[in-house]
Amino acid sequence: MSTSTSSIQNSFKYDVFISFRGEDTRKNFVDHLYQALMDKGIYTYKDDTKIQKGEWISDELIKAIEDSKFYIIIFSKNYASSSWCLEELVKIMECQKMDEHTAYPVFYDVEPTEIRKQSGAVGEAFVKHENEEAAGTWREALTEAADLPGWEMKNTNDGHEAKFIIKKIVEEMSFELRFINSGVSEKLLPGMKTRVKDVVSSLEDGIDEVRMIGIKGMGGAGKTTLAIAVFDHLSADFEAKSFVENVREVSTTLGLKKLQKQVLSEVLHEHVTLNSVDDGKNMLKRRMFGKKVLLVLDDVDHIEQLKALAGEPKWFRPGSIIVITTRDQQVLVAHRVSLIHNVTLLSQTEAGCLLSRYAFKRDNPIQGYEELSGKVLQYADGLPLTIKVMGSSLHGLNKNEWENAIERLKKIPLEKTQKKLELSYVSLEDEYKEIFLDIAFLLIGGSKKDAIRFLERCGFHARNGLKVLEQRSLITISEGEEYLGMHRHIEEMGKNIVRRSHPNEPNKYSRLWIYEAIEDILDNDKHNSNKLLCFSDPSFITPAASTSSSSIQKRFKYDVFISFRGEDTRKTFVGHLYQALKQTGIETFKDDEKMKQGETIDNQLIQAIKDSRFFIIVFSQNYASSSWCLDELVEIMECQKTGEQTAYPVFFDVEPTQVRKQSGAFGKAFLENKNKDAARKWIEALKGASNLVGRELQATANGHEAEFIKKIVGEISLELRSNNFNFDENLVGMETRVKDVVSSLEVGIDEVHMIGIKGMGGAGKTTTARAIFDHLSADFEAKSFVENVREVSNGSALGLKNLQEQVLSNVLNEHVTLDSVTDGKNMMKKRMCGKKVLLVLDDVDHIDQLKALAGEPMWFKPGSIILITTRDEQVLIAHRVNVIRDIVLLSEQEAISLFSRYAFGRENPLEGYEELSGKVVHYAAGLPLTLEVLGSFLCGKDMDYWEDAIKRLKDIPLKETLKKLELSYTSLEDDDYKEIFLYIACILKGKRKTDAITILESCGFHARTGLKVLEQRSLITISGDEERLGMHDHIEEMGKDIARRLHPNSRLWNVEIEDICANDMGIEETRCLKMKMKLLRGNSRIHVEGLGKMKKLGYLQLYFVDNGYESDWERVLKKLKFLSFYESYLTTFEFRITPNLETLSLGHSYNLEELCVPVNCQELKHLNISHSKLRTFDLGLTPNLETLSLETSRNLEELCVPVNCQKLKHLNISHSKLRTFDLGLTPNLETLSLETSRNLEELCVPVNCQKLKHLNVSHSKLRTFDLGLTLNLEKLSLVNCTDLEELHVSVACPNLKFLDLSRSRLRSLDLELIPNLERLDLANCDELVETNAPVGCLKKVVHLNLRGCLRFSDFVFHSKWETKVNCSSTTLHLAGEFLDLCPLHPNSNLPKLGFRGYYEEYLPSSVGNIEKLISFGLCACTDLKKLSDIICSLQCLEKLTLECNIPVFPKDLGKLECLEELCLYSTKIKHLPDSICMLKRLKSLKVNYSDLLEKLPEDLGRLECLEMLYVTSEKIEYLPDSICMLKRLKSLDVPNCCRLGKLPEDIGKVEFLEKLDLSASMIKHLPDSICMLKHLKYLKLDHCALLEKLPEDLGQLECLEKLYIRDTGISHLPQSIFGLIGLLIIASSELLQLYEDFPLEIETISYWSRWLPDRSWMLLGQQIQR
Repeated sequence: MSTSTSSIQNSFKYDVFISFRGEDTRKNFVDHLYQALMDKGIYTYKDDTKIQKGEWISDELIKAIEDSKFYIIIFSKNYASSSWCLEELVKIMECQKMDEHTAYPVFYDVEPTEIRKQSGAVGEAFVKHENEEAAGTWREALTEAADLPGWEMKNTNDGHEAKFIIKKIVEEMSFELRFINSGVSEKLLPGMKTRVKDVVSSLEDGIDEVRMIGIKGMGGAGKTTLAIAVFDHLSADFEAKSFVENVREVSTTLGLKKLQKQVLSEVLHEHVTLNSVDDGKNMLKRRMFGKKVLLVLDDVDHIEQLKALAGEPKWFRPGSIIVITTRDQQVLVAHRVSLIHNVTLLSQTEAGCLLSRYAFKRDNPIQGYEELSGKVLQYADGLPLTIKVMGSSLHGLNKNEWENAIERLKKIPLEKTQKKLELSYVSLEDEYKEIFLDIAFLLIGGSKKDAIRFLERCGFHARNGLKVLEQRSLITISEGEEYLGMHRHIEEMGKNIVRRSHPNEPNKYSRLWIYEAIEDILDNDKHNSNKLLCFSDPSFITPAASTSSSSIQKRFKYDVFISFRGEDTRKTFVGHLYQALKQTGIETFKDDEKMKQGETIDNQLIQAIKDSRFFIIVFSQNYASSSWCLDELVEIMECQKTGEQTAYPVFFDVEPTQVRKQSGAFGKAFLENKNKDAARKWIEALKGASNLVGRELQATANGHEAEFIKKIVGEISLELRSNNFNFDENLVGMETRVKDVVSSLEVGIDEVHMIGIKGMGGAGKTTTARAIFDHLSADFEAKSFVENVREVSNGSALGLKNLQEQVLSNVLNEHVTLDSVTDGKNMMKKRMCGKKVLLVLDDVDHIDQLKALAGEPMWFKPGSIILITTRDEQVLIAHRVNVIRDIVLLSEQEAISLFSRYAFGRENPLEGYEELSGKVVHYAAGLPLTLEVLGSFLCGKDMDYWEDAIKRLKDIPLKETLKKLELSYTSLEDDDYKEIFLYIACILKGKRKTDAITILESCGFHARTGLKVLEQRSLITISGDEERLGMHDHIEEMGKDIARRLHPNSRLWNVEIEDICANDMGIEETRCLKMKMKLLRGNSRIHVEGLGKMKKLGYLQLYFVDNGYESDWERVLKKLKFLSFYESYLTTFEFRITPNLETLSLGHSYNLEELCVPVNCQELKHLNISHSKLRTFDLGLTPNLETLSLETSRNLEELCVPVNCQKLKHLNISHSKLRTFDLGLTPNLETLSLETSRNLEELCVPVNCQKLKHLNVSHSKLRTFDLGLTLNLEKLSLVNCTDLEELHVSVACPNLKFLDLSRSRLRSLDLELIPNLERLDLANCDELVETNAPVGCLKKVVHLNLRGCLRFSDFVFHSKWETKVNCSSTTLHLAGEFLDLCPLHPNSNLPKLGFRGYYEEYLPSSVGNIEKLISFGLCACTDLKKLSDIICSLQCLEKLTLECNIPVFPKDLGKLECLEELCLYSTKIKHLPDSICMLKRLKSLKVNYSDLLEKLPEDLGRLECLEMLYVTSEKIEYLPDSICMLKRLKSLDVPNCCRLGKLPEDIGKVEFLEKLDLSASMIKHLPDSICMLKHLKYLKLDHCALLEKLPEDLGQLECLEKLYIRDTGISHLPQSIFGLIGLLIIASSELLQLYEDFPLEIETISYWSRWLPDRSWMLLGQQIQR
């Protein structure tokens, strides 16, 4: 740490005076010491030989001593032989006594005792002065100096004088001088110098890192005072500094944004405006990194404050220091502060001095006040705050007044001290407050072990509690025996808190400690509510400390470094490139001409390279002529290897191969450097750079530089965005979530996009929105992130206007003031439409907020994006936001990762903590907020603490999570919605939506609307086919917590029921109850009696009810509206005792044989008697019944339905023994299930059955079925009706969407009158011959199953209804095989074909393809021409695979204009249809198993989009010359074409070819043009037995990676091939053995022999690790 500390006060001319014996130390030790002090800026006096020497020191030297603040006396063996030195020493010791000067002895080659007693070598030196008059004075001075604290050479680091002694002396002087210069006085606080020194010394390690240090201690202990002193002491060393006071208080009242503005304004010396805390974080991260900062954050009490003001070390420049003061050590541990300094209270001497300064304005008490001062000090117990307050209040008072004040303190604690200390108590959770009070009254001085035992018996989570209290500086736990301690004033505070709860009423105190009060209460039998009596007087115990570790990540100063040859491109291409990068906001380093003056690059440039994230290397013709450029390149390539930095070559007026081989103009430029010592590493760097992915000017944008630069800047910008948007390390899974949202914005890119992100509180909506904002912001002219819309707009009448002003100011980049919200709307409408805007509106909860801030898309310029986060989906729907994304909670792996980062500072749990971490993650259930809070809370804790914390969570939900989640509950406008929510949280979670609606409506709620609102507010989920109600575990916890707090006992759901019922505990308020009877321990009759006293009980759900107790139950059941006896043992049920019942569920009452229904059961609406033993049931006795379930009542033979059962809507009589059912008796029925009623032979459907929507009669004996006038029928299931032969559809069924006829005996099916069918299942209808499906009638079908239908052994159709950007598409895979005969037409002459396959389409609207395929028929007799015509008529077909041994493929394939992939398989085909050449979009053509194919179409070259061609045939002799026109062809595979004798001579024109496979052909030679294939990577010539040599210029294939030449006639390799570094050659071992001694690095790799027996591989240009 460097500093300048000279000239500390006007009274001293010198900082340091050195006294020494010249002959001993002048030219060695003293010389080094003097130089070190002067280098440190410490003005030092050292006499030299020019001063006239005499017996006595001169006035000049005396004056120099008087003008020096500090003295360093170097005692050496001959020091005492010089009277001059001794006189200096006498003068120094005189000045030392004046307190303004300080002397430090250094025992160079003598010991202190030798100086003190003038013995040894010192004594020998002093002998000659024995008889001199001044000898006594000199002896006295020597003795005094020897007793001063200083340094002894031989006892300090083995006497290494330069490294340790001199360093220590200089550091001590520097500290002392800086302490004085800083203005920090010991009068501020006695002992401050020692404390500051302790803190500063801990910062000496890691001087080039960002250091965070915490100062922790109880309130009033002097943390802020110490922080001020450290700040003043260090501030001179920093270019920027900020002291942020009262962080806790300011962040609570004015907000964190206010504090961020303070820090930024003070550090940057400019006025800063912020829109949000996230905006502040981003600016701090971006702007602070360039400055070495000293930042003090005073009185921090929450991790969020640190995240907002000093989020990570990488925000700051190395060398920065962040000092944090707090009462809560956990805040520091969670933020990974590596240094934690405990503030020590004042010693008795320091405390006495401080009290005297405030009380007497001197350093010690006035005579006569010593004893009184001692009493005050005993009371203060070392706490500076108390001493200052007491000293000020006692100043000027007489002794009597002092005594009265001291006496008063015994009963009434000092208010100012108590007020400050109580802040630590107030911030505790309720359980920890109780633990604190128990310790304050009873447990001080006891062991931790005993305290835990006591507290756990009281029901507390003791381990956690003690840890929290210790971290909050409220208690101490001594080392070793671990006894509990507490400062006297904190103990007093606890007692005062209890006192204040009931002033002057000790009998109501929760804890008693005053003997007289205890005696009075016990003697007089007063009614009391005391729970703890205490007679002890505990003692004080000293605290312990703990620390944690931190990590720092690398940041780059520049985004881009440009390497270029100035004379070629500085004023042209590079000038424009540099300007374009800067304009895009990319921080770019480009050196100037003044820098390049030497042969080698200087350190400044090397540092700039190391400080850059990306490198753009502009290769021009003269680049290699500059050794400077080449050295730059070497350094760049070294950095590239680290993986953190990336280089991009730009080939300006040269080709990559010229750079790689130093050929052409580039090679000529390199000649002058070729013979230099560094040439080899330059060549390696050039080769390495030319192999990197980059851009070639002439091959991009036709050589247009401006367009070329635009592409470069775009790519770098994108890369930087992905890197800079490096998603905060503490954000897990964010990249996927951001991409999901961003991908939804790609369609309609020139429109105004509004997108909503919806989810429950704490799920990460704001975090995701911020990440998207950061990711996209570079692409927008203007942007604004509006945080906390709900809070700000609801916080004041001007809320919305203020938000409008914020948006307009951000977007227009000017200060905007509005008169009203209407004025704001008009200005936004008028002025925003000219800018492409990125606007985030975070936490919106009302449509008016959106109307005011983003009223209509026309307010904004096309291309703008408005992102809205909310808990309420209805707000988005009402504003017509068409893209809504549900926030996805974290997966288990993501949750583990996020939690581990907060708890352990790494990606996964520490060893031994895996299981505990799993429990926490299970509890969090994917909620990021909970994981972050718990991770920070558990960081640095031991396993016992973790286990205690996890147990505690089961009983007491996490406060911070519930607080955030409860906002969604409180925002519910209707009290009914709140009640519905509480019912679901406490009772109905997991129930089907229909059942929940029934229950809630019976309680008088508008259930359908309520459930919709709760779902839109992200408070519940409704999922699955059964639409069950779900709820996140923490939202359930929140609901139960609210029910406990606001409506005690109104809803009962757990084991507390037993005590409540048995003891009459507030049961008159109970409205609903759910419990399992068999879990109750006591007398069931007592519990039933308790239920009878619940006057408001309307909902009762019991499990496992015993038979009997009718008389006991009668009083309970009489008032009920909802009753559920699930899995009861009842055999009968009497409706007489439930006259008000609306819903009855006796589900799974397996013994129920009789249901006694009175003549008229008027109120009953819903009845569930599934899985019973009933044989008959009469509906006539329940006229208002809407829902009846007799599911799986397997004995049911008769259901009596009256003439008119008007209200019945839902009827389930599946698995019954019914034989007939008449739908005409239930005209309003909507759903009917007769599933697996295997005896059912007749189902009477009336002429008009308007209401029926769902009908299931699967597994029945029906033979025919007539849909009649079932106009609203949506779903019909006749699965496994194996007798069904006829289905009559006489009139249109416009609403029928699902039809399942699988495994029926239908022979024909007419689908013409079912126009909106979506799913049709005809699987295994093996007698179905005829289907009528005109084009258009199946336009909405998304699933069709024809598996097992005659000719189709397996055929399924799927439609995914997804819009593609360019063209709707379909895929058809059809595999046919010849059959021996057709079962329907055994005498037909047509070919007999069976098919399997699948058809998929991605179509926005129907094109009739599926109807065309069905029209082909189900019979095996196949008209091949008709088949061809159908296939060639399919629209938008993109992929077609035909597998069938037919002699001719469809001739009109050219009509499939959208076709991109074509695969043809046939062993009988001889020619391909010429129409294939008309497929302009075809990218892939594969012809396989076609051994009779004689040739390919001559015009194959017309397939201008073809990228892959694969053909195998034993008959093909040549390839058409036109394939040389296939400019996009990347892969040409013609393996096993054993008659293929040659390639087209111009094959080299297929310039983008990457793969060429000619294996097992008759080719004798390769055309020379093959060497022009510059992109060829893979060349396979295996088994080309007639091929004897390779082209000599094969080495020109610079991209070639693999060459296969096994089993060929090749006897040697061309010389040029050995220039292809990295080429892998697979050849016979005999051929490769010829090149074993070749000078280049060639290695035969026998490792691969396990896959390639008797073969060897050769890799050119590099070694392979075996």
